[in-house]
Amino acid sequence: MIAPGFVGSELIPEPMRPMGMPVDEFAAIILPQMLTGEAYVVSHGYNQVRIDERQQEIADAYQKSAPRREGDERYDVALLLKSLGH
Repeated sequence: MIAPGFVGSELIPEPMRPMGMPVDEFAAIILPQMLTGEAYVVSHGYNQVRIDERQQEIADAYQKSAPRREGDERYDVALLLKSLGH
C-alpha cells in the first residue's frame, strides 16, 4: 500500500503542484521501499502526526462504543482463522 502525502504530480491542478513534494524526490523515497517489498510504502514523515490523531480517534470510539469485555476475543478474525488451521 502506498500512503503518499501531497505530491506535485499531474494528478493535481498545475497551480498547486509547486506546493507538493517534487515527483523525483517522492520517487527516490518510495522506490527503494517498493523494491524491498515493504507492505506500507510511505513518503511524507509529517503524515505520522495525522495518523496518530486518527488512531486516537479510533481508540476513543472503541472505548466509548465497544470497550473490551471478558471473552470478546471469540469474535477476533485472526484468532478464528488460527483455530481453523489457517
